[in-house]
Amino acid sequence: GRIVNIGDIVRSDTMDLRGTTVAVVGAGLSGLFAAHELSRLGATVRVFESSHRIGGRLFTDHFSADPARYVDFGAARIVPQTLPGELYRRLGIPVENFIMRNPDAMWIRQTGSVRTPVRLRTAHRDNEVWRQRAALPADSGEKFRSPHGMHWDAPALADFRHAGIPVAETTESDISSVTEYLASNLRELDRIDNTYVKTHVLVRPVGGSQVLTDRLAQQLPDGSVSTGHSIVGAELARYGVVLRILTADGSPMRAAFDHAIFTPMPHQLERMNLPLPSDVVEVLRSAEPRPAVKVAALYPRRWWESDYGVYGGTSYPNTLFTRVWYPSDDLISDSSGVLVGYAEGDSASTLSAMTPDERRTCFDRTISELHPRHGATAVEYRQIVWSDVAGVGAGWVRWPGSDAELFQTLDMTDSRLILAGDWADPQGAWQSSAITSASRAVGRVLNR
Repeated sequence: GRIVNIGDIVRSDTMDLRGTTVAVVGAGLSGLFAAHELSRLGATVRVFESSHRIGGRLFTDHFSADPARYVDFGAARIVPQTLPGELYRRLGIPVENFIMRNPDAMWIRQTGSVRTPVRLRTAHRDNEVWRQRAALPADSGEKFRSPHGMHWDAPALADFRHAGIPVAETTESDISSVTEYLASNLRELDRIDNTYVKTHVLVRPVGGSQVLTDRLAQQLPDGSVSTGHSIVGAELARYGVVLRILTADGSPMRAAFDHAIFTPMPHQLERMNLPLPSDVVEVLRSAEPRPAVKVAALYPRRWWESDYGVYGGTSYPNTLFTRVWYPSDDLISDSSGVLVGYAEGDSASTLSAMTPDERRTCFDRTISELHPRHGATAVEYRQIVWSDVAGVGAGWVRWPGSDAELFQTLDMTDSRLILAGDWADPQGAWQSSAITSASRAVGRVLNR
């Protein structure tokens, strides 16, 4: 028959999984994509989700003060020519541009004890001067003044003063040497500027990223997805796998399937008492759950556009929030808008230990430093601490290395019990990895 591509699988239309039963554990992107493809191939699929919502880390939350405005707590954008873009096209999901890179966005420059908000374009221009000065002999003993003022042209100075940003000369005592300046600024600026996604056009689904998982679930047969159902154990049977399940009302049940695909993150799998090979268990235990935090604020007026000329993009505040995103939709309008602060890793650990009010105050201070006068004018806040979300417990996982053998080991389970998820794919690209890993899981069912 005609050959059809599904992710990284090439299959023939004559393949038929009718009569095959598959349990999918986890109703995030990886689980729902696997369930969707298996159902298309004729398999009888049952999806079990421990929480009371589907989507996993594709989570779109709307503001009550303006339901048209929302925040994507998890994955928020994709490169359109990747697998998620192909899936959006297939499912007929409209997308809109997501502006990631904007030279008019802000960066907090640290010069000694002085923190100054500057445009990214200004930071790049000034840093090129420092790169040239860094080429001087190390033993020259020369000290230099900051390029503040000297290298800002008149329009840039006027722009900053109009926005209320202090533009001050930095004295020699603030920076002891070119080396100190390079260490405290250039490396960080290079890191944020050379990220892979900065070099591509990005898009997101209209209405938020959870539209994707909602659409996948809608195309499954009625009754295929059971929320509030937790897997508490599994055992391999002669011709399949038996799951021990705690249902939404607290009742225990057992269910047998030909195959089961498990998509929760490694630290969640460890609690399920799965019959996995010892080398697979060892790999799973090496994964480190990493925290992630987002705080979003709804503003009645898009002051960052009218007062600062920032239309979409990302600012880098160099605080506990490593990034602040500006909305890419409804540009040049009088409508409301949402700013989103994001933190991961150690910064997220610090924010996770705070109360919601403390995180909101930290976010307001961050916005105030980036944009004086406007840090506390939001009318509503939404926030998430991924380590506190039941059934997830982390924003992502970090592996001890990127050794291909590590990921190959995860694929060496019995075909009756298969592991999948964005964490199980070496790409490290959230949505693309989720789809690729799920495609491999479907392939293993096909090749049973």
